[in-house]
Amino acid sequence: MMPSPTQLRETTARHRHQWARRRAAMEQADYRNWRLGTNGYWRYRIKHQAILVFGRLLKLVGLYRYGYHNARQLVIQQRDVAVQGLPEAFQGYRILHLSDLHLDSIKGLGALLAGRIAGLSCDLCAITGDFRYGRHGQYRQVFPPLARILSRVEAADGVFAVLGNHDTQAMAEGIEALGIRLLTNESETVRRGVHVMRVVGVDDPHDYYTEQAEACLKAEAGPGFKVLLAHSPELYRAAADSGIGLYLCGHSHGGQICLPGGRPLMTYLNTGKRFYRGLWRFGSMAGHTSPGCGTAKIPIRFNCPPEVTVLTLRPAETVGKGRRR
Repeated sequence: MMPSPTQLRETTARHRHQWARRRAAMEQADYRNWRLGTNGYWRYRIKHQAILVFGRLLKLVGLYRYGYHNARQLVIQQRDVAVQGLPEAFQGYRILHLSDLHLDSIKGLGALLAGRIAGLSCDLCAITGDFRYGRHGQYRQVFPPLARILSRVEAADGVFAVLGNHDTQAMAEGIEALGIRLLTNESETVRRGVHVMRVVGVDDPHDYYTEQAEACLKAEAGPGFKVLLAHSPELYRAAADSGIGLYLCGHSHGGQICLPGGRPLMTYLNTGKRFYRGLWRFGSMAGHTSPGCGTAKIPIRFNCPPEVTVLTLRPAETVGKGRRR
């Protein structure tokens, strides 16, 4: 017998409560380890300080302002992505992929991003985490610029999102109040007539991956076309094993600070480092790692512009080349 609407609401509320409690405990441990330098976090603190010193050196040689200017040059990239098992009704389906907004990293970034996406029609908007700049502390400052961005999003099937490693579970209610469907190790169904696409969202694989996320992927295993939202590409093997058709993620910022030619100095990935930017494929699964809209650590970019991406889904045999505007 199918569960009643009341039973479904109770199950959803219970799931969200369990998720929030588990993630809150992990966030507290993260903050404690960061502050005290325990459990290997001293390495992270050393890297963090090294990046800040690098930023000061750039200021001394006059390149910091140039890097800050680069970080505001948002590019709109339109790409066809070849996917296996794409239902006929979803051929040509357009996904606006945003990631790593870090809306308080650069003054006026929300207004800048809202202006760039105005008029970009899509079927669905996917945001793959990191709404704020810091890993700890205040978060409500991102809601006004996020609301401004959402006012310009034209997505027929709505806006879906997951949290990143810079976000906190306390943001969930505020994010959903803006009209975003936040996926916390769960999924939703998008329909086109008799054809179905599952949108699956798991908690951040980099710092906050739990057995709930693993169970979510296992529950989605089997036939049917599925799109996964995850903050980083580090879950690529488990996703492919679960039959995910398209994996959308971010976290790496495309390197953010790259050598000429786009080679990153750092990817911030523990595994799947070759998937640090752009379109990629693992077995029959397609993936896209966004270079991100904002910045982390220091608000500069070199040889890696911030990007808004519109992905158009095509059957694998008909994919073409992307274009930039």
